[in-house]
Amino acid sequence: MPHATSPSISQEDFVSLLKTVLPVKAKKFWIACSGGMDSNVMLHLFYSAKAHIKNDMEVVYVDHGLNPDSARWGESCRTQCEYYKLMFSLLKIETTRPKEMSLEEKDAYMAIQGEKAALAKRKRVRKMANDSRRANRK
Repeated sequence: MPHATSPSISQEDFVSLLKTVLPVKAKKFWIACSGGMDSNVMLHLFYSAKAHIKNDMEVVYVDHGLNPDSARWGESCRTQCEYYKLMFSLLKIETTRPKEMSLEEKDAYMAIQGEKAALAKRKRVRKMANDSRRANRK
């Protein structure tokens, strides 16, 4: 049986890819971080590329509070960013969740909260993009 292999990318290829997808005039871009293993690997890649790109970067963690561990995940992101000397922002979304729910109620609740979080995130991202455009015009 053949062994599965993970795709790999060199630092040079990653930097080249970043330069092709980042807008030329953008002074800053944001990176979403979940606190999981994939995010930690991604932060390492961005840290490695930092010296080769001119754009400022900021890592953002959105604490939805829906999982009891969400604050710990945010602190994990903060710790990684401090280690890599990357700017970090933690956005807290206040939610309330009833203590006991049936599975169906929980699914419906999570769907509604996910939509609320997505809407709030889109508004924040839109504001950040507008702020960035204004800053780039100066």
